[in-house]
Amino acid sequence: MLKHEWPDAVVVAYSPSSAAIATGLKLHRIQAAIRDGSLRAVRVGTKTRLTRTSIEAWLDAMPSANRRKPQ
Repeated sequence: MLKHEWPDAVVVAYSPSSAAIATGLKLHRIQAAIRDGSLRAVRVGTKTRLTRTSIEAWLDAMPSANRRKPQ
């Protein structure tokens, strides 16, 4: 769990490593998605950040795990 200075704080931007922890994915997968442009990242000074909405949109665009192939 991410530590917050304020108990009611809502995380709106993640570092790539925090996004990996939050999604349960490997950091390499997050970095690859940023490189190929499928996951939108922004630069804040020298830091790369991912907004919560960009992570959610990226995950929503992935194929469904329970999708069956047509017979």
